[in-house]
Amino acid sequence: MKKVMFLIFFIATFLLYGCATQELPKTIEPVIETIPGPVQETQPEEVKPVEEVKEELKIETPAEKELFEPSLTYPGAYNGPLYATSEQIGNYPNKEEYIGNLEKNGVNFLVGMFTIFGGTTDETFVSHSNLGYVVDFTSRYSGGVVPYFGSGIGGEELDSLVKTQGNVWVSMYSDVLNSYEPFVGEEFIQGLGEIETQEWSVRHNDPTILKAIDLAQANNKDIMFHPVASKLDDVKDLIEKYPETTFLIHMYREDVKNGQQKLIDLLKNHDNLYFSIDAAHIAYYDGNDILYSYYDQYGDEAKIQFVSTVNNNYDSILNSAVSAYKPIVKAAPYKVVWGTEAGPDYSFDPEVYNLLIKISRDFIAKVTEYTVQQEALAYKNALEAFGPGVKPSKETNVINTDSWPLCELSEIDKTCEYCGVVGEDEDVPPEAELCENQCILKMKCKDPLDNE
Repeated sequence: MKKVMFLIFFIATFLLYGCATQELPKTIEPVIETIPGPVQETQPEEVKPVEEVKEELKIETPAEKELFEPSLTYPGAYNGPLYATSEQIGNYPNKEEYIGNLEKNGVNFLVGMFTIFGGTTDETFVSHSNLGYVVDFTSRYSGGVVPYFGSGIGGEELDSLVKTQGNVWVSMYSDVLNSYEPFVGEEFIQGLGEIETQEWSVRHNDPTILKAIDLAQANNKDIMFHPVASKLDDVKDLIEKYPETTFLIHMYREDVKNGQQKLIDLLKNHDNLYFSIDAAHIAYYDGNDILYSYYDQYGDEAKIQFVSTVNNNYDSILNSAVSAYKPIVKAAPYKVVWGTEAGPDYSFDPEVYNLLIKISRDFIAKVTEYTVQQEALAYKNALEAFGPGVKPSKETNVINTDSWPLCELSEIDKTCEYCGVVGEDEDVPPEAELCENQCILKMKCKDPLDNE
């Protein structure tokens, strides 16, 4: 009875205050829905009351980035703003199409995983690749992008480099961190990742990996990586060794199942760890993350296969995801964030991207109990942890390459022969690939393989 009276008093006080001021609040305040019946009967045991978990979600939204609502909404779903914490952008060539996806779907903010390979010079600061691409993209989606970066080299290849040439692997990050500041300012790049440690044979806390985290810590950068259930003790070791570094992780569905309790304990007991539930893992069917498996198996037909499978099995896919993730959301509601992890190019097709958001919005509504928890998962947790989008702190002079033609492959082979890259050889040493990239830029054309 006391809880009910307190709730009535709180709501009355809030309404009186709201009527007494003519200005909009400067913070985004969580609003708890009024639930019929006694509070004790509807409050889930695993979730503490909001005021016990956090005093408040006081998140100030910058004036230049007012929250906007989606134009695509769905009955019964969560239809508010989104903050995507695992956007695998890479160097996706059609920026306007991608930004259109974000705007229609109400994605106000995103942690973007970009490809930056090698240090930046005046000659390589171009709008279609590396640091120049990131600057150009963030300027088009002003105030909404938090840039992380990786080399763009896949997990299995990196595993080999980590084991045999640890210094080369770490230098991929140090080359970027040692060169970007004069172009955009120190705070522009916010993190390293995604680091695909799920494919590595070494432990997550291997000394070679610690070198990269040392580098991140020294530069005040976050880390985003992909662990596996059998190595969650390594994750605990990492986040405790680096308490000032923010770690963002996501996991395959099978690893979530096998490591659920350890993951919950890590999230509840460590302020510097966040877990991203991604649409690519929500869309899980017949034992597979189909967004990626269809890309590998069907090529150009991947879109048709993906859309058909999700639509024909929508309820079972959704309910399976809710069952898999609800224990984590209920146990650590303010340490879980949302993303897409949409990496394959076809996932940026509007029909595919819209479907990823649709099932995510239905998921957010079903996996939570209250509006305040929906908003926390959808965007407020991430906004508090990673902040709003950033902008270069300096005036930039990115070379606009929109009008550059595609190179002829034969001309690349002839002009850049000295780099030692032959044809479409996949086993290219990083130094040779970097040499060829820089050679192509000097030709003032774009690598056609990057636009496939």
